[in-house]
Amino acid sequence: ARRRAALPAAMDAALSVAAYLGASLAMTTVNKYIVSVLKFPGMNLLLLVECVATAASVAALQPRRCRPWSPDVLRHLPVVTLAKAGNMVFSFLAMEYTSLPVYNVLKRMNVVFSVFADYSLRSTHFSGGVLWSVGLITVGALATGSGDLEFDLFGYLISLPAGLMNASYLVLSARAYDRVKGLSHVEMLFYTAFFNIFVFAPLSCFELAAVARFFGEETLHLAGSVAALVSYVVLGTFLNFATFWCTTANSPVTTGVTGNFKAIFATWIGFAWF
Repeated sequence: ARRRAALPAAMDAALSVAAYLGASLAMTTVNKYIVSVLKFPGMNLLLLVECVATAASVAALQPRRCRPWSPDVLRHLPVVTLAKAGNMVFSFLAMEYTSLPVYNVLKRMNVVFSVFADYSLRSTHFSGGVLWSVGLITVGALATGSGDLEFDLFGYLISLPAGLMNASYLVLSARAYDRVKGLSHVEMLFYTAFFNIFVFAPLSCFELAAVARFFGEETLHLAGSVAALVSYVVLGTFLNFATFWCTTANSPVTTGVTGNFKAIFATWIGFAWF
């Protein structure tokens, strides 16, 4: 009976890792295409559309569980939202100024930040094997920088807050699960998207003119550009769901380590396509 009870939890953890791995890999590739190939000028507008689509989808499916103005939610979720927004913005910038293989290596530094953040905010302790693995990741990132033929200091510097923000929102979301009674990863998905609308809506207003010029000049490849942007919104929505699912079913550090496996595949895609 004990084995049968543990099986669903183990399957849930494994499926969440697989979902996060696949969604993250696809999202990184589409992100790089939009930033480096399309050179789409409306980063904040794109993030706003993603947040609106995510919040609207969850609210339509589970309207009774979406209570953004409840005291517990307002106490613990806005800080998760800000960390998530920072991760999205800094990741876009880092991807613009570094190659895809280098970006993936630098982004893996988020597991280093996750260890420190999880210990500081949730008093989580890690085994020697985990700490040794994190040390190897750090050495790998430093080795990558020393051999990067297209070294861009700004790209490297901006990747550090991207990794820090990524680790912060994973750990802060895990802490929110600890403190908000009955909070699920689907509700977390709604709250972060809903509150981020108030972050990206004013920022996107400054990009409307540039976006209008972009679509005016993209008459020959308009269908392909729109398809790439729609793919970004759909993948972004699913990736947000998979991220919170993986974090709650496992841990913030597990989510970070899963990202390292994604980076292996994304690096080869970067060599081939970008």
